[in-house]
Amino acid sequence: MRMVTYFWVHLLSCVLISTVIGDYEYVKEMGFKFWLHPGIEECYHELLEKGSRLYFMYEILNANTPEDSIIAYFRNTYTRSITMLSKTPQHGHLELTTNETSKTNEGI
Repeated sequence: MRMVTYFWVHLLSCVLISTVIGDYEYVKEMGFKFWLHPGIEECYHELLEKGSRLYFMYEILNANTPEDSIIAYFRNTYTRSITMLSKTPQHGHLELTTNETSKTNEGI
């Protein structure tokens, strides 16, 4: 019964998320699970065009308790400088909208 409830909640949340962000011109949406290796701070890279919006859901598979958290680093893809930090829980979502010129703060 718990699995069926989880399935319906997940399905309804996906429909709601698609509806909420579907009105934007440039939207990239994804969901993934990953294993965060010890000492590794970054696991995903994406180059975004100006005006793009990136939204993704994630789950850290090797987190021991719901209180565990990670730091997400959003980087300038050209200079590699950190443009934003986000402390995130074990399950959740991150959202970034690019609004800078093409050679400045674009990407993660």
